[in-house]
Amino acid sequence: MSASRCATAGRRVGLIRLGYDVRQVSDKVWAMAWRGGIIFIAAFVLLAVLINLLLSRMVSRRVEALAEHAGAIADGRFEPRPPGRAGGDEIDALGDALDTMAVTLREQVRALRASNTSLALAKEGAEQANRAKTAFLANMSHELGTPLNSVLGFAQLLARDGRLPGDARAQVDSIVQSGRQLLDRINDVLEIARIESGHGRLQVVVFDLRALLGTLVEVMQLRAEKRGLEFRVEAD
Repeated sequence: MSASRCATAGRRVGLIRLGYDVRQVSDKVWAMAWRGGIIFIAAFVLLAVLINLLLSRMVSRRVEALAEHAGAIADGRFEPRPPGRAGGDEIDALGDALDTMAVTLREQVRALRASNTSLALAKEGAEQANRAKTAFLANMSHELGTPLNSVLGFAQLLARDGRLPGDARAQVDSIVQSGRQLLDRINDVLEIARIESGHGRLQVVVFDLRALLGTLVEVMQLRAEKRGLEFRVEAD
């Protein structure tokens, strides 16, 4: 509270008193401060949101670009990213890793294709050689079978001759049995050739196991005696 006096020509005219409410002024100052603070905080939050949206959009675009690049690699397009995008953050490091992987995969795919081509050529050569072998076996088996049948025929005629002594007849019988075994082996070779050519057939026959073992013993007995070996078979 203050007072001042006015004097006119040396005389006192009146008294003017001026006063103000300190609490009211203080409340107004605090109200203005709160409004300013709220406005400042709101502006700061809004600016932070805008910056966040801008950064998020920038990051999302770069991540989408990396996703497209990864999709291209998955589809077999192993080309690296265009130059001029290198940076120094984690996203660029990931992009560089994808580029390195794309180049490596491209080289590996090229090597694999070249290897597959070589394997295909080798397979074709092996199939041709196998077909030639099959044809050779079939022809040779036929060429061997024809004279062998003649030998067997003459041996069977000799076996029927009653004038043959016992030792000679046994030798002729051995020739017939050995010839039949050889003919069976030739037929087996022909059957293998048929199987390799895709024309194999399954035949179920009944055979005498003891007779087969006896024939094998007669054939192997001669070889064993020539080498001074004892060959013996025991069948229950």
